[in-house]
Amino acid sequence: MFKVSILALIVLAICTVSGQNTTTVSNGVINFASLPKIGTTQSNPNGYTPESSLATIYSMARGFTNAIIPGELPYTFMVGIFSNLQNPSGILNYVSQNYQQLTSKEVGLLACVAIGILIGILMPIVGFIFCCCRCCGKCGGRMVQTNKKRSYCYCYTIFLAIFASIALAGGILNILTDEHIMGTVPYVNNVAQGAVSDTDKWKNTAVSQIETLAGPQLNFTADLVKADLGDAAVRSELGIPLRVAVEPHVQSPVNTVSNISQTVNDTADELNIINERRSDLISLQGSLDNEITTARNDLESAKTDCNALPGSPCSDIDTSVINVNVDYGTLPSIDNQIAEVQKVRDLGLTNMASQARTEIQNLPDSVVSQTSATRNNVINSIDTLQTQAGSQVSVITQPIKSLDVSSFYTPIANALNSISNSEAYTYAKYGLNGFAGLLILQAGLIMIALLMGSLSYKDDVPAIKRSATSNIAGYLLMAAAGLIVIFSILYCIVAIALITIGANGEKACQGLRDQSFFSKVADAKLPNGKTVIEALINPSNSANNPTSQLFAGISISGALSACQQNKALYTALNLSKNANIASIVEGSLVNTTLNNAETQLNNLNIDYSQLNVADNSTINNLDTLQAQIDAVNISSYNGLINKAKITFNISDYANTITDKAVSIRNIPDPRANAAAAKLDSVAIQLNTTIPKTVIAPINSNLTAMNDSLQVLIVNKEKLSGQLTSVKNAILTWNNYVANTLPGTVTGVITTFKNKLFGYVRQYSSHLSSEMKNSVARCGPIYNAYAALALNAGCGYAIDGLSGFWFALCMCVGMFIPNCILSIKLAKYFRRMKSEKLDSKKAKQMFENNRKDGNSVQLKGFKNNQVGPASSTVERVPPPGYKAGHRGPMRPPAKRSSGHKVPIAY
Repeated sequence: MFKVSILALIVLAICTVSGQNTTTVSNGVINFASLPKIGTTQSNPNGYTPESSLATIYSMARGFTNAIIPGELPYTFMVGIFSNLQNPSGILNYVSQNYQQLTSKEVGLLACVAIGILIGILMPIVGFIFCCCRCCGKCGGRMVQTNKKRSYCYCYTIFLAIFASIALAGGILNILTDEHIMGTVPYVNNVAQGAVSDTDKWKNTAVSQIETLAGPQLNFTADLVKADLGDAAVRSELGIPLRVAVEPHVQSPVNTVSNISQTVNDTADELNIINERRSDLISLQGSLDNEITTARNDLESAKTDCNALPGSPCSDIDTSVINVNVDYGTLPSIDNQIAEVQKVRDLGLTNMASQARTEIQNLPDSVVSQTSATRNNVINSIDTLQTQAGSQVSVITQPIKSLDVSSFYTPIANALNSISNSEAYTYAKYGLNGFAGLLILQAGLIMIALLMGSLSYKDDVPAIKRSATSNIAGYLLMAAAGLIVIFSILYCIVAIALITIGANGEKACQGLRDQSFFSKVADAKLPNGKTVIEALINPSNSANNPTSQLFAGISISGALSACQQNKALYTALNLSKNANIASIVEGSLVNTTLNNAETQLNNLNIDYSQLNVADNSTINNLDTLQAQIDAVNISSYNGLINKAKITFNISDYANTITDKAVSIRNIPDPRANAAAAKLDSVAIQLNTTIPKTVIAPINSNLTAMNDSLQVLIVNKEKLSGQLTSVKNAILTWNNYVANTLPGTVTGVITTFKNKLFGYVRQYSSHLSSEMKNSVARCGPIYNAYAALALNAGCGYAIDGLSGFWFALCMCVGMFIPNCILSIKLAKYFRRMKSEKLDSKKAKQMFENNRKDGNSVQLKGFKNNQVGPASSTVERVPPPGYKAGHRGPMRPPAKRSSGHKVPIAY
């Protein structure tokens, strides 16, 4: 779509920008370089100043234009025309129904046109009729002048001088404006070439700015992002921070587990020793039981033999004393405790802690390994976007590059140069000068005639005796009147055409200058809800027209005002309504393009299961171990040990038997020695054999068992505390791993991601700012428009045209008074054939002429005496009088009836 292609750069660019070779990055902050500038331009929006000699007439022309067309042009009428562009018949219907809107606005102009038409039509007709009448001796055709009207000569002269001066000024101004008009083509051509050059520079600069935004700057930041996604950057920016965040939390459980591991081993060793001693005691108890049984049987036999002696001396021996009342088989079994301890030992708590510590140390490498695939996907996405951006920029810039205004205008410029340098252009200049010169000729003839007539006219000189200078002045006035009559239709046609074009052009230019034309016509709403400019952009009224969608709601007057302030094209065209750069960047760029990469980073699966120091089964085993250790009956062992010590102290009893044997030997009986020997044998068993072979090992085992029990008691207390600590530490760690570590990992990833995509968000902000404030600043376009349209067109060209038609209208407006007054005044300057005088004037002139020696003939006087037969007389030259003759009148060569007798004075 066109809209997408216009703003594809915004959607595709995903990283920071700045000027080539000047982009710097410091602490994650990118310093953007300025985009390329357009440089110096040629167009000057204030480059035209009217010539001082013509500024006044231009102002007068504008004032006259505003007088005949007050206010604005009929903008509503224009909008109605635009609303029917697609329907020619609708335009005709609209014009026929609403033409009053046009005529009501231009009543003054229409009046001027009507006057011009009347002058152009009536003057030739009236002049023709007047000439015919003059030829017939009517309308002042007779060469007779009434003396009583001589006083009007001065008034006619004064007014004719005024009117002729106005006409002459108009002609001179026409000559001056001719120079201005003939300079219009080269002036406009020169300004247009500057405007075209500036437009091309603006176009090239805009392309360069777009290419900079999506070209080397995009590649620079893409490389920057890729570098941040590399192994080394991920290790330092993601892995190491994660390890630093985790290490404080793992030290306590690892140390606690390491400590309890040694205690468990010590406890296991002691339990094994106790268990071995218990087994040995049980085994020794069997040996003891056998030895005691043997000793008791031997003692019974010896007692029997002894009692066989006289007096039964051994009847007091109690063989039941020789007995073992300690049962080591009753010592509690600790096999379960040993089994549980072994389970815990088999868990390898030390290895677990060591492995957890190793995993923590290797966490950066693990993160690098685990994120490799995701990072490669992101990098591939960036590569794809770089490729798409490059191709899309070509799509965007190619139409702009192909818009070669210079190549389009160069043939026009060459043609204009050829025209301005051609002979036809020179002839056109001569033609304009001749056109104006004819006006000057008309007014000039009048002024010359007025000068000649005024200098030569004497009130007391008879009309028939006026000088040749005065007579020539009269003819010049008639010639001027004739020229006015002959060429009036031509000048009126030209004046009507030029005033219509010039006045409307001036009003149109006023609308361009104050931008009312754009605000009230181009931006006006049509019945379908669209503006005129929208209708021109999308004449088919297609809802799917991307251009129409993009430029919907555009304000030409607003765009011009913005361009006058040198704002960016995006801002000037107010594209934010339909192509909001911020929403596109944040929506299409960040929320779509970047979110794909962010989602992949957010879904980084860092496996930290190996970081568990112990799992739930380990905790269960530790709980069981603690229960089993607590179940070891230390008091039972102590009781048996103490009982054994008491029970197996039989040395005294053995000594008693030895003493009994000694006393038996003293009995005089041969059997006494044998009986005593048996008693000694039993005593030896009890005192030597059993203690050494059985009781000593038992005591040794009991001592070792007692020592182990003491160690076990200590370890039991120690282990009990450590088990609680280690369980708490493990639970704390596992809780951290399960609940806190994911957040920690997310936080570290977020920090890394924010740093990584902070570049992108900086760019999105920078891109929005550049598009709104810097890219394609349209000040040069406005300057070109102002220089070409407002200065060259509405300034130079319209001023020249306005000055020309205003000066021409000055002349045309003076046609009627100049023509009438010239004809009237010509009779006062020309030499008459006869003159009508009143009686008083006739007498005075009669006396004056008599003194002068002149002969005159007075018609209407009887007997050639002063004294009128009527109120007036007609003074006529006598027959044979030659015009210009200054001597006495000669008598007629021939008398005839009808001639009065001349009187000689």
